Amino acid sequence: MKINKELKTEAVNEALAWLHLIDNSHYGKAYKATADYFRSQISLDELSKRIKLVNQQVGETTRRTFKSANHICKVPNAPVGDYVVIEFELEAEHLQKVIETVTPVFENGHWKVCGYYVSAA
Repeated sequence: MKINKELKTEAVNEALAWLHLIDNSHYGKAYKATADYFRSQISLDELSKRIKLVNQQVGETTRRTFKSANHICKVPNAPVGDYVVIEFELEAEHLQKVIETVTPVFENGHWKVCGYYVSAA
């Protein structure tokens, strides 16, 4: 599928909406908004534990800045599809620069998050 600017913008907006859910500890809603493959790989309890652990290490997000959005068709350990790898730079309570990567996949006509990673910049 050709991913145009409008579809990339939709993917970024979905990622931001999902991040808003986890920023506000709405893990159940965030989990329900993820892609089928994502939910087949991790339980709600495990996702909640991992996000809470990251939040303890990083602290409260004070600023999130969009860095990039790149379309790819294959990500490690996942089915071939249309993915947008989105990076944000965070400033947080305990770390000044953190890279947050959210990867939505186009599934059944909608973007759904199927990957979330946080690393020190």
